[in-house]
Amino acid sequence: MATNSLSLADCLDEALELRPFPAAASQLITACDREDATARQLSEIIKHDPALSLKLLQIANSPIYGFAGEIRSVDHATVVLGMRALRDLAISTAVSDAFASGDGESATARRQLWVHSLSCGAIARTLSSTLNMAAPDEAFLAGIVHDVGKLFFFDHEPHQYMQATSNGPHTNIVDIETDAFGIAHTSVGQRCGQNWGLPDEINDVICFHHAPDEADFGGDLIDVVSAANRLSHLWLATVDDIAATTEILQSSGIELNSAEIDVLQENAMEEVEKICEAYAQ
Repeated sequence: MATNSLSLADCLDEALELRPFPAAASQLITACDREDATARQLSEIIKHDPALSLKLLQIANSPIYGFAGEIRSVDHATVVLGMRALRDLAISTAVSDAFASGDGESATARRQLWVHSLSCGAIARTLSSTLNMAAPDEAFLAGIVHDVGKLFFFDHEPHQYMQATSNGPHTNIVDIETDAFGIAHTSVGQRCGQNWGLPDEINDVICFHHAPDEADFGGDLIDVVSAANRLSHLWLATVDDIAATTEILQSSGIELNSAEIDVLQENAMEEVEKICEAYAQ
């Protein structure tokens, strides 16, 4: 696999942008970093991208936010949702295009990855809001982008990557990727997020969601997404395993009894269903 490792390293070094990102989304991130940014400025940036505006309004009016068709314009969405939530929603909407692009033998794997990413975001959002850990919209965004680095492998070595990772999510995928290709999706994804201009805390989640204890900054956001990533694999496999769920939560410093876990899982899976429907491609 040394040749693949070398070719992927070369591709990564030469890639100015691992995945294209809508200009409006990049401008929105930059604007939100300014202390003097206004809601009107954000609204104007979004409205310059009609496709992004349409998708954003569709999702803002979905059951996720509970407005059911009440939000009629981007200006209205800015006022109702708030600037930070609007930023996160716009970024997550733009990210969906990155997962949708690409075809061939990896098309099914890409769709499965997108469903997992949405589910992870939904579960992270539920954990965050239920346990008051991190901001729910930020947890959702971090959950959606946590595996974005895998798209690099689908782009450059789809057959080899699917073969190498065919044993499923319970294997140590970071070690497998590093052994096979010389680099893992976590570091590739972090670089992608940096190129996109994603907030540092989101890039930390991308890089350390498999090893939250190794993060320099840590914090609730990484713990929430790390747990949501593992719970997504467990719960979407329709595995009702209280012991496994408890272990996953405890590894992120979350202590719940079995009754609380049942409620959490029910609420999270309802959120997964709503979000997957809203972001359906």
